[in-house]
Amino acid sequence: MKASILKVFPVLSSIIWLIACTHLPHAQEGVTEASHQLLLSDSIAQHKQLAKRYEADGDLSSAAIQWHVLTLIAPDEESFRTELARLEKIIPRSADQAYQSGLAALRKGNDEDASRLMLQTLALIPDHAGAAQALSDIERQRISRVQANKAARVKRSEGLLAGRQPQTSARQPYELDQQIEIFTAGDVAGGLREMHRYVASNPKDKAGRQRIAKVVYDEALKLDGKGSSESAVGLYEQAIVLRGDRPVMWDARVKALQKTLADTYYEKGMRAYRSDIAVAINDWETCLRYNPQHTNAALRLKDARLSQETLRRIEKQSGNSVR
Repeated sequence: MKASILKVFPVLSSIIWLIACTHLPHAQEGVTEASHQLLLSDSIAQHKQLAKRYEADGDLSSAAIQWHVLTLIAPDEESFRTELARLEKIIPRSADQAYQSGLAALRKGNDEDASRLMLQTLALIPDHAGAAQALSDIERQRISRVQANKAARVKRSEGLLAGRQPQTSARQPYELDQQIEIFTAGDVAGGLREMHRYVASNPKDKAGRQRIAKVVYDEALKLDGKGSSESAVGLYEQAIVLRGDRPVMWDARVKALQKTLADTYYEKGMRAYRSDIAVAINDWETCLRYNPQHTNAALRLKDARLSQETLRRIEKQSGNSVR
């Protein structure tokens, strides 16, 4: 253990020898024997205190270094060599116990505990190759999982479409993954743009179109469930365009949501009409955008526009600012 400590800590070993030399009688020129003994006693007490504190904190390697310093300062003190030998036996066992526990945590998929135990192993034996490799593997796998989680969300949304039809080339799945990842990462506009580009470039890839359409449709469902109806209906429509056909369930969902939005904007226009014709006109125009067949909205919009035009003429004639 003594050799291993000096091997692992080459700079520290030099410091240890310097500390030891400063306490040797021949290095204390001009200092009386009594003063030397007093300094030596203080130094021994400090190193013993540090050794015990490190061991109490579980830092056995640092504790062993302190006992090693003490054996150099006071080579005739048998108790110091005894303490060092004791730790030299404990450290390998403790390191192996921490390492084996870390491996067990890895097998259970508990990376957090595994990392902590591998770091504990390295604190005891800094050149422990197995613990260092395990920590490296854990970090590499963590990075891989971050990327894989995005792909996993796509796979869950694919359902039975996955693997139903062979891909036409090795490049296409990669392109799809990249475009879907852009979309699911939050860049909706950029993702949709890339998806439309893919569809335009691969019009015969029906499986690919169904896959990206399902991802967009699932995102629309999430927005719909959160009450973001207008954003949802826009994505529903995008999903249908990307797919290239109109599944009955999708079409029914879009039409139902469009009707709800149209009715909502019609009622908003009715409430606004009494106080703000411009707002009412905007609401009824939005209503008709969602449901062009909304007869009442069309009639109200026609009347509101006439009223607005009349007010403008009056404003022009009178010079008053009438909205």
